Amino acid sequence: MPDFHREWIDYGLIKAPDFNVNILMNPPHYRIDNLPMPDKEAVIEKYNEHIDYISPLDMLQRATNGYKSAINFIEQPSIPTLLEEFKELTNKMDTIRNESFNKTFPEFSFNDD
Repeated sequence: MPDFHREWIDYGLIKAPDFNVNILMNPPHYRIDNLPMPDKEAVIEKYNEHIDYISPLDMLQRATNGYKSAINFIEQPSIPTLLEEFKELTNKMDTIRNESFNKTFPEFSFNDD
């Protein structure tokens, strides 16, 4: 999301504050706070770098505060059963669609494919 936001700012398509960060709450197995800790740390680092970029451009601090709020949400404890539910449902959908999450997103691979 930060890459998309920055690209649109750099291309002059939007201004920094013209972007709202909404936190996905449902379905719970898709929530970002359920990521494994190394992934959470990577997202937080990416968001903090983006905050450093947009904050001086964001006079209202609307987008900046949205990213900060997302970081606070990410830092909440994970619910391991929801990550397992995500994996199970993703595997089922992969079978139905003849797709592979693990091949599409090898950096997030969660089982042998």
